[in-house]
Amino acid sequence: RALGKRRAVMLANHGVVAVGATIVEATVRAVLLESALRLRADALAAAGGRLSALSPMPSGAAKRMSEEFDVQRGRDEAVWAYLEREVERVLGAVDW
Repeated sequence: RALGKRRAVMLANHGVVAVGATIVEATVRAVLLESALRLRADALAAAGGRLSALSPMPSGAAKRMSEEFDVQRGRDEAVWAYLEREVERVLGAVDW
């Protein structure tokens, strides 16, 4: 119910849930959403916890950015390859 027609959602005390046509797509969405939320939390902390000190992105710009982001060809595969490299950097060689 929380997800509705959306592709990703943050659940209070449960993290994020993302869906996609493939495991790669859903994973990349979840990772990117988690990263965006972490950046927002950092910005909020830097503003002394005052949400009013942060300037929201104009809704038109946010919509254009979202539309552009969704059509980037090869984005999911590129992010997935980056995540694989990061895992191997931290854990060493992994037999995928």
